[in-house]
Amino acid sequence: MDASRRTDDEQAARWNGPAGNAWVDLQELLDEMFRPFEELLVEAVAAEHAGSVLDVGCGTGGVTRAVARRAGHCVGVDISGPMIETARAHAEREGVPASFIQADARSIQGPSTPSSRASVSCSSATRCGPSAICGAR
Repeated sequence: MDASRRTDDEQAARWNGPAGNAWVDLQELLDEMFRPFEELLVEAVAAEHAGSVLDVGCGTGGVTRAVARRAGHCVGVDISGPMIETARAHAEREGVPASFIQADARSIQGPSTPSSRASVSCSSATRCGPSAICGAR
């Protein structure tokens, strides 16, 4: 097994185990702590007028849901099963037009047509921060 595969497996195990469960347990506190980043991300994505929005590293879905409320729909992707389950439950309870995929973000395919307009945000502010917003054509 090569080093990058081992690292990927370690990340998946971490976020589907202790780290993911801890994040879910502390979700309310973490959501409040990251709220200023959420607001910046939502404003930046809204300014892109994107037809589709992908939130990479969505965690428990706070930014995904905020973008969906503003843009009409958002897809969140995260490697953590416990966090995705929590995100789905919140979106369903709130009636927010968001969907969630448990996957390694590197496996997600983007828009296939050159005229598609998409925005990608990274709501994992601890790794990417608001500067991770980009518009893609």
